[in-house]
Amino acid sequence: MPEAALVFAGGALGSAVRYASLRLGTRFGMHASLALAAINLAGCVLAGAVATSFMRTGFGELDADLARALLLGGMLGGFTTFSAVSLEVAAAARGGQRRRILIETVASVVLAAPMARLGMLLAGASA
Repeated sequence: MPEAALVFAGGALGSAVRYASLRLGTRFGMHASLALAAINLAGCVLAGAVATSFMRTGFGELDADLARALLLGGMLGGFTTFSAVSLEVAAAARGGQRRRILIETVASVVLAAPMARLGMLLAGASA
C-alpha cells in the first residue's frame, strides 16, 4: 500500500509540474502541442536518468521499489503526457493537419526512446 500512496503523491506533483510547464511554454509563444512534445521529451530524459541513477540503490531513505513507484510511476507518469499528445494528434488528423501530425508524432514517439537513452548516458557519465 505505501507504493500506491507514493504513486498518487508523485503523480499529483508531476501533473502540477506538467501544467505549470505547459502554461509557461504557451506564455512564451509555444503552441500547446509543441510544449507537450517538449515536456514528453524532457520526461524521457529524466526517466532514463532516474532509472540509471536511483533505481539500483534507492533514493535517500526509500528502497528501489518505493523510489520507482514515487519517481517513475508517479512523478514522471504524471509529468509526461502521451495520452494528451494522442488526443492532439487525433484532433489534428480530424482537421487534416498533416504537418502537425508529423511533428507531434516524431517528437513524442520517435525521439522518446533516444531521449531516455540520453538520460541514461548522462546519469551514467556522472556516476
